[in-house]
Formats: sequence, C-alpha cells, structure tokens
Amino acid sequence: MNKLVAFGLAYFLLLPIYGQSYYYDSAYHYRKSNIPVALLYVDSALRVADNDRDIANAYYMAGWLHRRSKDYNASIKEYFLAMDLYKDMDIAWYMRTQLNQAVNYEMLLSFKLAKHYYQRAKALAIELQDDYQLARANKQLARVYRKTEQYDSAVMLNLKALDYYTKIEDKNNRSSILNELGLTLLASDNPVKAIDLFYAADRTVDKKTRTARVQYSIGSAYLSVGDTAKALASYTAADTLLSAITPEINCVALLVEMAPLTTNARQYYLRAVEYAEAYGFTHKKAYRTALEHLAEREPDLYLHKYILATNKLLDEKEHAISQNNRHLDKEEQLAKAALAELDERTFLIKTWQWIALALFAICTPGIIYLILRIRKSARIKREILSVIKV
Repeated sequence: MNKLVAFGLAYFLLLPIYGQSYYYDSAYHYRKSNIPVALLYVDSALRVADNDRDIANAYYMAGWLHRRSKDYNASIKEYFLAMDLYKDMDIAWYMRTQLNQAVNYEMLLSFKLAKHYYQRAKALAIELQDDYQLARANKQLARVYRKTEQYDSAVMLNLKALDYYTKIEDKNNRSSILNELGLTLLASDNPVKAIDLFYAADRTVDKKTRTARVQYSIGSAYLSVGDTAKALASYTAADTLLSAITPEINCVALLVEMAPLTTNARQYYLRAVEYAEAYGFTHKKAYRTALEHLAEREPDLYLHKYILATNKLLDEKEHAISQNNRHLDKEEQLAKAALAELDERTFLIKTWQWIALALFAICTPGIIYLILRIRKSARIKREILSVIKV
C-alpha cells in the first residue's frame, strides 16, 4: 500500500518534468528534420499534460510541426484547438497562433481566411502594444494583398513594417521587406523600380548570408523585361544557393522559370518534378507546368501525372472556395446572433425605461401631495410656536 502511494506521489510530481522532456525531445527531432518522430513526442506530451497551459502548448507545437511538413489541414485543426485554450488564458499566444493559422490558409490559397486571421492578429498586437508582432502581421498581410492584387495596401503595410525593422536594425527582415516591395512593384508592372529594390535587398544582408530568394526575384524581374542573360545568371546563383541550403524553398518555381532559358530544359523540368514530389508539392502550379512540358515530349511517362496534378489543383481551388463560403456563413450566423442579442437588450432597456416612466407618472402626484403636506405641517408648526411665544 505504501509503495502504491509513493508511486502515485512520484507520478504526479514528475508528470510536468516528463511533459517538458517530451517537448525537448520533439524539438530535438524537429531540428534533425525528423518531423514524424517529433510529432510522436508531442502526442506523448499531450497525453501526460495535466493543465490547460501544457495542453495548449502541445496543440500549438503539433500545429507548427504539421505546418512545417506542409500538412496544412492537419495544422489548422491543431491550431484551432490551441486557440480555443489560449483565448481565455494568454492573449499573446492567442495572437501568435492566429498568425500561424493565417499562414496555413495562405498556403491553401484561402486568401479571405488568411486576411481574416492576419487582421485579427494585427488588432491583438496593437492591443498588446507588441510592435514586433505587429510588424510581422503587417509584413505577412502585405504578402496576401500582393497575391490578391491589392498593391496599394501591400505597399502601405510593407512600408510600415520596413520602418520598424529599420529602427531595430533587423537586417534580415529589412531585406525581406525590400524584396517583398520589389515583388509588389513587379506584379504591378513596374519592373525597373522592382530591380532597384531587389538589389537594395541584396545589399542589406551580408554576402555570406544573402538569400537565394532575392536572387530569384532579380531573375524574375530581368525575365519580365526580356533580359534573358541576366535572368539566367540570377537564377543560376539562386539555384546554387538553394542547393547548398534548403533545396525545397522556391526550387520548383525557380527551375520551371529557368528551364526555357537553358539548353537542357528537360533536366530542369525533371528536377522541378523531383523536388515537388520530395517536399510535399509546395508549388503546385509550377509542378503542373513542369509535368505539362514533360508530357508533351514523353506522354507515356508524364501525361497521367499531369492530369492528376491538374485535377488536384481544381479540387483545391473548389475546396478553398467552399472553406471561404463556410467561414462567411459562420460569420453571418454570428453577426445575426449578435444583432438578435442586441435587439433583445434594446427591448429590455426600452421596457425598463417605460416602466420607470410609468412609475414616475404614477408616483409624482403622490410625491407632490406629500411635499405639500409636509410644507403645510411645517407652516402650522411655526404658527403654533409663534402663538406660544407670545
């Protein structure tokens, strides 16, 4: 019996320590790029969690890991569970979770939902006076505005974020903002200014750590003005940097744009397909384009894949539209419920006002009569006292 009691005490005392160790193990395996094992440790942390904070943290980490593995729908579910706990417990983490949720919807091309969550996170950042997260929200919301062709709004938000990152001397984020501003100008048919911004972004960071993304942007800008030689040179620089760091980032789109400029386009289209299939089809349109070119030359090998990729894109577009519509329906229902509640409160307030007015009308004559009686009594009393004194 004593052993059983001792075991029970030890279990509840060590439970938080075990939970924390699962988080550390999960982070370790994530750094080793072993996300499935990292998710197993998060699941273990969730099973031993004995309070809302640990449960919310486990859901948040699961959402993060699913997002890093590009399983955005699974990530959305985990982040919703985390948000439900954070909203009454920790507004700062509630805001961060909404920022990450917005990224999921952006990756799924559900831009209305992405804007919704970025704007909610931005409002919370303003409420918390968290300038860093506000700049992050502005930066990411600006990217969605660019993708939805709201270029003026994108430029305005990028400039706000740029002011903050310049003030705190954050070179990497400043470079990222300059690159995003360049992409916005490039999309709005201003390639000359875009190229200037891309080079400014390239100069902002140290040459040893310059991003391949900037070189890719420079290549896209030169391609848009017909300078294929400079475009190919920048694309090649980007390809070299990406291959040495993390080849999945932008590689598919980069290789597809690069292929027609080379003497061996097939090689680049094959690499694009290989990266897309290896890293979770991040750039689905570019993947389909690569398959389209390969299917023209080798239909027996690639036509079936091309048809599947096309159908998948159409299905995802319909799914995104459906999600947006469901979300709008839910928002409409919430708005109607809020209006109904407001109408009910207004009715109650008006009812009490009428009751108060009726009571006032009923009681006023009596109160006036009572006041007059009191004044009359006081006058009679004074008269009696004056008689007695005489």
